[in-house]
Amino acid sequence: MDTPPRAAIYTRISKDREGSELGVERQEEDCLALAERLGLDVGNRIFRDNDISASTLSDKRRPAFEDMIARSRDGEFGTIIAYSNSRLTRRPREYETLIDLYQQNGVVIRTVVSGDYDLSQADGRAVARTIAAWDAAEAERTGERIRRQKRQRAEMGHWHGGTPPYGFKLDEKTRKLVLNPAEVSRIEDASKRMLDFREPMHSIVKDWNESGITTRGGHHWRQSNLRSILTNRALLGETKAGAIGWDPILDQRTFDRLQEHFSDPSRKMVHSPGVKGGKYTMGGGLTVCARCGRPLTSQVRNGSRSPSLICNKQVQGPHASHPQVERTVRGKVVMQDTGRVRIDHDSLEAYVFDQLTGALNDNDLWRQGLAEQDPDLEVKVEQLERHRAELRDERDRAGRAFVAGIMTEVDAKSEVDRVDAELLAIQSQINDLLGRSTLPHVLAEDIDWQAETPGVRRSFLRLFIDRIAVSEWPEGVSRNPIRKRDESDEAYAARQREHRTEALDQRVRIMWKWQNPNP
Repeated sequence: MDTPPRAAIYTRISKDREGSELGVERQEEDCLALAERLGLDVGNRIFRDNDISASTLSDKRRPAFEDMIARSRDGEFGTIIAYSNSRLTRRPREYETLIDLYQQNGVVIRTVVSGDYDLSQADGRAVARTIAAWDAAEAERTGERIRRQKRQRAEMGHWHGGTPPYGFKLDEKTRKLVLNPAEVSRIEDASKRMLDFREPMHSIVKDWNESGITTRGGHHWRQSNLRSILTNRALLGETKAGAIGWDPILDQRTFDRLQEHFSDPSRKMVHSPGVKGGKYTMGGGLTVCARCGRPLTSQVRNGSRSPSLICNKQVQGPHASHPQVERTVRGKVVMQDTGRVRIDHDSLEAYVFDQLTGALNDNDLWRQGLAEQDPDLEVKVEQLERHRAELRDERDRAGRAFVAGIMTEVDAKSEVDRVDAELLAIQSQINDLLGRSTLPHVLAEDIDWQAETPGVRRSFLRLFIDRIAVSEWPEGVSRNPIRKRDESDEAYAARQREHRTEALDQRVRIMWKWQNPNP
């Protein structure tokens, strides 16, 4: 008995909206029926490209098609069966590949509904090429119509189709975008934490992932996911054509503040480890060395449960306030800086919160004044925003002057650095003014700030504190009191806390933002 000739089946569909692959399965059934009528052996040689276009408008690879062509050239089968020519390809260039495949390897093309072309004859090849050209033209015309329809819908303020942007969902009845409450809540949470509480995106994403909050696709959040969402103008209710088509999630000012935050040149700098200190409440520049004034950075020693804040020479570099002296370490004479500060983070945080709580409780007028809304808030913010726009123009002029040869590279860079520093200061002022609107909330009696994230706690402290300067351990004060005979654990622990507080009173100086004696 003769072995039936071997064949392969190729199926493809451009859009599988349901993801069920029913379209390619129907094609496969019809192709298998044709193979049976022709007496061909298909075996497991079935190649599928699901949800992939084959038109000239698409640059997506078709891995199954490429695999099939390679294996046919190796002589694995002599016939390719497809439902139609357009399912096989809509690209004239690829049809030339199929013609070459026949001429060089004798591979025949058979279809269920398009008929067969005699590729051994010039007329047959001409008809095949003509049909391929018309298939390509039809695909291109369809693409043009779809793009025009989407553009028209966008210009009219309608959703142009596709996956709704994050924060919205499609109303099946009206076919319009409406707010998705759960996603809106996350967008508002992220924007508030970034703008009012100065939390880094890393902290927000980490918090969401640890809380079990996933993306729409059920994956872990990444900073790139969150950034693309918060820079999408759909949050303003805008279509791609700039028309207002649905209810916004963010107002214009909040959206602009976010874009300023993302474009802030200081965020693009490569910082040494620990400089930002966003992982801990007292980091991020809030706490500085009393000697040199530079920010303390976080460090966790091996085996230590609590992080420390240190004036790190490796991060901050040498400073005249920390002169070097000769010291003997393990029998060797080395040069070491003096006055480098180290302090337990958690103890400092508890101390500062106690000081702030006491200040607020002892001064009702202060609490009332802080909670009052500034009547000139809008005017002040608008003035700062106008100044910011003027500074941007100055920066652009400096760049153009350098390109035109009017200004040297050194002078242009100096000017741009000056303007960037002013822009950063202005943005900080704007954030401070707008952040004051959160004070009625943060001063509420039932808020447990110790339970909030480090970024929120640090931003809360920044509402009242300019900076915290930490000095070295006071001379003549022991590091830890000696336990008394017959002293209970509770009594000893209480005396240790009291001893640490007395030392912190001497080491820590809090500079308040508003006039009030240092408690």
